[in-house]
Amino acid sequence: MARLRGLLVTTALSLLVHEQVLDDAFDDTLSAWSSNQSDTTLLTAFLTADADVQARLRADVRSHVSVLREYLGTFASAWHPQTAVRSRVLVSGGALELRDEVDLVVGSVTDSRAALSLLDVTTAPLGDRADQTIRYHALVQTLRGGVVPLRVALFSTATADCLVRDVDNTMLQRALDDLDTHLTVTAVAA
Repeated sequence: MARLRGLLVTTALSLLVHEQVLDDAFDDTLSAWSSNQSDTTLLTAFLTADADVQARLRADVRSHVSVLREYLGTFASAWHPQTAVRSRVLVSGGALELRDEVDLVVGSVTDSRAALSLLDVTTAPLGDRADQTIRYHALVQTLRGGVVPLRVALFSTATADCLVRDVDNTMLQRALDDLDTHLTVTAVAA
């Protein structure tokens, strides 16, 4: 149910950013999310869960969406908001594939003043790896578009905590170091 909660909250984010009315934070997001799914495994798990599990998920999603509504604000269309932005970058001649999904990208790289900000939303409290996650988003976006994003943020709908970092060369170098460490550990484990 935690995975479904996260998917519904990111669906709500998309609906809110694009100024869709949510009469019921759970029912509307479930309807929007399920209309785009070919794999019904999570939906079936929810529908066959007992009434207590269903009630807890409904309450959780409504609570998380309430936090989003309170802190998100609105986005002018001139900011070019995009939701659920997926990236796939091949490096080292295709030997390594980096994948990422950012919940909200605001800004443009084509305007005369190119500026891009990334927001990742989590339904969990921010943990020890929050900075590493932010660095990864910055690295993948830089490699994907060839433009360094202005800033990256990670927002928790569980606690309303937000971690915001400006992107610079030091951050990108640390992201490369993180990736190198991960690849080294993975190679040793194999």
